[in-house]
Amino acid sequence: MKLYEIVELFEENEQDKTDEQMYQDQKESIIFELKEKITNVIANIQNMKGDIEKINNEVERLQGLKKRADKKLNSINNYILWAMQEIGKKKIDTHLGSISLRKSEQVIIDDETKIPAKFTTIKQTEQVNKTDIKKALKAGEKVEGAYIKINQNLQIK
Repeated sequence: MKLYEIVELFEENEQDKTDEQMYQDQKESIIFELKEKITNVIANIQNMKGDIEKINNEVERLQGLKKRADKKLNSINNYILWAMQEIGKKKIDTHLGSISLRKSEQVIIDDETKIPAKFTTIKQTEQVNKTDIKKALKAGEKVEGAYIKINQNLQIK
């Protein structure tokens, strides 16, 4: 039986209380069904949490592999660059492709404190402080554009 069917059955039983004994028996039966369903749902949630943990571990493992592969690729590129510079070759063609050197420019900052102000940018982010707003609302202060919403959260132990 699906959860919504159990709820519908419960609601129907609440409306029909002509026979008190039958009503109580039905209610107990519905509560038993509900407990069985919730037990299955909890098992499913626990399995899903386990799957999520395994996926997170695998993502972490793959990120480590990627990081090592990136480092190795960078090392190989630097090794080839060094070799080409040492022998004075600017381009090497092979049947798989070609490798060539090209010039590029990079600005290096030795000491940021010595850079003139005209070359700096101030980054500023504005963010609403929900913690302070909640404290103010709970203290009875009216905060325009905000209110406290009471939620019902599911807790599974």
